Amino acid sequence: MKHCPKCNSLLLYLYYRDNRRDERSWVKTKYLYCKRCNKLIDT
Repeated sequence: MKHCPKCNSLLLYLYYRDNRRDERSWVKTKYLYCKRCNKLIDT
């Protein structure tokens, strides 16, 4: 498990569709999310 660099709490995995890389194809991107900081940590 990964931990948040700021608060050291456990990070959650979030999946959401991302089309920034290619406008035509939507890519499912995995992000790490810290509940306590309420921030996405890009992987």
